[in-house]
Amino acid sequence: MDLPPRIGRFTLVEEVGKSPTSIVAKAHDESLDSPAIVKLISLGDERFATRCMRGLERWQQLGIGGIQKLVDIGKAHGQAWYAADPVMGGTLQAELEERKSTGQRWTDKQVFQIGRKIAATLDLLHGLQIVHGNLKPSNVL
Repeated sequence: MDLPPRIGRFTLVEEVGKSPTSIVAKAHDESLDSPAIVKLISLGDERFATRCMRGLERWQQLGIGGIQKLVDIGKAHGQAWYAADPVMGGTLQAELEERKSTGQRWTDKQVFQIGRKIAATLDLLHGLQIVHGNLKPSNVL
């Protein structure tokens, strides 16, 4: 999968992540003249495409804390895509790496609080029949 120069109203500026089925890119929202993040997802078969788009439509309707808000979604050239505002702050992965390099440890209470927030967010998504499908420290903001 290659990064196209443009999708929807977004000019794709720089690839920042890639997997066998997706690409994440820094982008520029031409309509709002603002930065964005765009993820392209290879759809494969029609059944997966339908499920993927349904999940993105539900996600786009969410406006709750702990879940990144989508600003636009679409489907083009066999790929689903979504755009979101860039998130300020780092990921759980970055925090883990920082703490490892400095020898800082979390207290049991801090670990419990992080786990509880992640579980509550997943519970909310699952209640809406949305499956994240790729939970890992670099995807936890």
